[in-house]
Formats: sequence, C-alpha cells, structure tokens
Amino acid sequence: MINSVSSYENKKNPFGIVSGRNSAENYWLKESKKTDELTINDVITPEHAKKTNNIEAIGISIAIATLAVTGGLLLLLKGGPKGFNKAIENLKIKYTEKLQNAKLKGEQSAKYTQLILNKLNYLTQKREAINNFTTMKDYAFKRFMYVLGKPTRKIHELITNKFEKLGLRTVERSYGEAASNLLTTAGVNSKLLHKIYAQNLEEQITIKGKTLTRKEWLNKLLAYTQDVNDSYNFHFGEARRKMRLDKMHKDAAELENDFNKRGDLWFLSKDIFKNFVAEQKMSANKMHIQTPIKNVKKWISYNKEDLCNETNEKITKLLSVVDFGEKDTIKAANILKKDLKEFAQADSKVTKEQLVEDIDKFLQEFSKGTSPDKKERLAAIGEFNDMKVSVINYCQGEVEEILDIYKGLVNQKDYNEIKTSYAKAVKSLNKSINLETEEFVNKLRDLTMGSAPTDILTNLVGVGTLAYYLAKSDDKQERLGIALKYGFPALTLIGVGLYGNAKLFAGSKSLIFGAVSSFIVNRIGSAANELLIRHFNKKKLQAEHKPTPELKQT
Repeated sequence: MINSVSSYENKKNPFGIVSGRNSAENYWLKESKKTDELTINDVITPEHAKKTNNIEAIGISIAIATLAVTGGLLLLLKGGPKGFNKAIENLKIKYTEKLQNAKLKGEQSAKYTQLILNKLNYLTQKREAINNFTTMKDYAFKRFMYVLGKPTRKIHELITNKFEKLGLRTVERSYGEAASNLLTTAGVNSKLLHKIYAQNLEEQITIKGKTLTRKEWLNKLLAYTQDVNDSYNFHFGEARRKMRLDKMHKDAAELENDFNKRGDLWFLSKDIFKNFVAEQKMSANKMHIQTPIKNVKKWISYNKEDLCNETNEKITKLLSVVDFGEKDTIKAANILKKDLKEFAQADSKVTKEQLVEDIDKFLQEFSKGTSPDKKERLAAIGEFNDMKVSVINYCQGEVEEILDIYKGLVNQKDYNEIKTSYAKAVKSLNKSINLETEEFVNKLRDLTMGSAPTDILTNLVGVGTLAYYLAKSDDKQERLGIALKYGFPALTLIGVGLYGNAKLFAGSKSLIFGAVSSFIVNRIGSAANELLIRHFNKKKLQAEHKPTPELKQT
C-alpha cells in the first residue's frame, strides 16, 4: 500500500516529484532522468538506449555493441569459431552415415539426405575460402610491417613470438599433466605389485590361454610398466619435443617461402575457392610429424576399439564415392562394419582373418563401379591396402597387456583402480599429442602468415567502438560510470578470448574463462563506481554549502 500511494502521488500531485529520490547510481547526473518513453527491454542500439536516459540501458547497449562489432569481425575474418566448424564436420559425418544406410535400404529419403550433405560440403568450401581471405589479409599486413622498416618488423616479430610462447606453454603444461598422471599410475602399480609379491609366487596362473607362475607374470608386469614409462620419457620428453618443434619451424619457413614465390596476384587463382591453401601446403609436413608420434602412442596403448574406429573412418571415406545404386558394394561395406563391431567385443569370435576377407570382398565390389568419378575411385583404392595392413598387423598396446595381466592376478576392485588410472593417463597423453601435432601446428601456420598482430588490431576495433560511444555520453561522470561497469568488462571478455585463442583453448573453455573474468571485472568496476558516486556527491554538497564571500564596503 505504501508503494502504491507513493506512485499515485508522484503521478497526480504536481509537487510529487519532490518526494522522488534518485538512486545512488544516477544521482550525480546533470539532470533527473525520465524513462517513460522507452524501457531497457526496448533497447537495440546505444543511440536508441540514450533516449531512455537510463544509465543501465546505455551501458549494456554499449557493451553489446562493442562485443558485436569485435566478435562479428573476428567471425568474418577467422572462418567461424572452432566449435562451429567442428559441429559442421560432425554433421557431415552423421549425414554421410545416414546416406549410406538409406542407399542400402533404397529409401527415397536418401535424396534429401544427399541434398543436406551437399549443402554442408558447400558451407565447408565457403569457410575454406574465408580462411584464404584471412591468410591474405594477415600476410599482406605482415609484409607491410616488414617493408616499413626494422622497428615495425621487430614489433611484428615480438608479438608473434609472444603468441607462439603462449601456445607452447599450453603444450608443455598438457604433457606435464600426462606425466603426472603416469606418475600417479606408477604409485598404483607399486601398491598392487606389493600385494602380488605377498602371495604364492610359484602358483600356476592362466591368463588368455597362457600359463605361467605368478612370479613370471610379475616379471612381465615389471617389464611392461618400465617400457611404458621409458617410452613416454624418450618420445614425449623435452628433448624430443624440441626436435619436433625445430621441424615445425622448418615447415613453417617452407610455407612462407612458398607464399613469397606465388607473387602478389596469386589470390586471383580459382584454388582459393576450393581449398585452404596454407593448410593444404602444410598437410604433408604435418603428417610427417603426426604419423611417428601416433605409432608410438599405439605401441603404448592401442585396443580393438581403436582399430575399429580407424577402419570405420576409412569405410566412410570410401563410400563417399559410391553411387546410390551400388547396393552390393554398400552391402559388403556394412558386413565389414558389422564384423568390426563384433571384433571389438571382449569375447568376439570374429578373427583378423575374417576381417581381411571382408575387406577383400568390399574391394572386389568397389572395383566394379565407375561412378561418380572413376579417377576418384581409383585413388581411393589405396585405403583398402591401409585397412588390410592395419588389421593384419593389429597388436594391442603395452598398457592393454598390463591390464590383461592384472585382471588375472588381482581382485576386481584393484583391477578397476589400475584400469581407471591408466585410462586417465592415456586420455591426457592423447590430448597432449593432439595439442602438439594438430592445434599447435595449426597455430604456428597462422602465426607464420602473420595472424597475431592482425588479431590484436581486430580487438582494438572493440576499444575504438567503446571509445566512440563513450565520447557521446552527456558528461565525464557518465562516461566513467559506463566504462567501469560495462565497457571494461566487455573489453575483458574480448581480451580473454584473444588470450584463450593464443593458449590453444577450446572455444567453450575460452568463453567460460572470459565470462568469469568479465563478471569479476564488472564487480570491481561496480565497486569503483560506487566510490566515484560518493566522491562526486561529496564535491557537489561541498559546492552547494560553500559560503558566499562578502563584498567589501567602499
């Protein structure tokens, strides 16, 4: 009731405005603000928000405009966020598999699936063109900075080196985490080995059809665990990583030399609308780095499920050049996929020999077709040889050997503990390998083309946008208040996003990190703004109560 009366008096009573109280936030404005015309929910642009005469509406709209301008420019020049690009690739895989199944069943819906897949491929192609545009923009600015003279060249190199070091620290930290997980696993191993030692060492134990004494199994465990640790330290230690980094730098230099030889008009080539030129140039060198590392990882940890996943990827790639009506080919592929799925089971009766027969049958049917492109089909036949070699040479990794032995020697609880510990270590190793040989190589490719300085310039657009709108504020106090509560948090979100990109963070991680940082800056800014308000209020009151100097009588 009290609130209702107060509201009524302010509307009907000509003197009601006297009873109105400005909030602490907008007390220091030049004149009282009226919000009858528009509300915060109506706000679209800073200019629109200004009509509300509401500090919160103005501040939020300026922050949104700052983020929109910078974020939109980054999306335009970077070909979309990683999460979006990954989502497109996942959709392509989903619809490719759906198309395969629909083809085999003769479903008419396959035509619509094919249409969607074509659109996804088109979208991917356009994204590649945007990446080429980004490369051209970055490299043109790099050459411009170098031509200006030694000082600007040094600035460009300094920024690039800083970004590279940030990425390297992420790789190093990731490998450090993997090493820590292996160390933890070594502790679990030590505990379980002591338990096994305390039992009858001469007892005969059969594991996977092989009978040995507990002592002999124990010796095998010791040898395998030592091999895993030695392999990690040798191949993923600092010395080997340094050798791979030198190779990456050499490959990046070759990429730059290639672009220098292309001339200034290379971007007029039709290739820029088909492929990501810089990535295509780096792909072979990237494989030379990745393949040995992946083989080492397979030696450490590799199981049937890994083999089946790799083979299924090859099958999907092969079926992309199979025509809708080639049912015998698709049927052979599905038989292979079905046997692969069964092969991955623990007690599977499907053998490697059966899988090889399936692959040969698939190849036989695949070779009969000629559509849609005979050259493409002939080029794809090499995938069959890769599949056969992978299946014939399949051998599980040493971690899997260790777990098989433990399963026959310890109780279920202890086995689950060591299995979980190894799974965590292997997962962190896979993450580290991907960061080093995929994410960091891609980052080094972009840095070589000059991405870091232009990324900073793009983010400075956000600073300029904020400064532009703040300059249009009514007075100094209003500008300071909006900057503290809304402007600086918006810039923090932009800056943290740039930092996260340099640190090879995933898009979701950068977003969360940026949002938390922006919230903290907002809280600090709000507190600072309150102090600012009190300061201006105090100065205003002092000015109002300052005694008027008396005039001297003549």
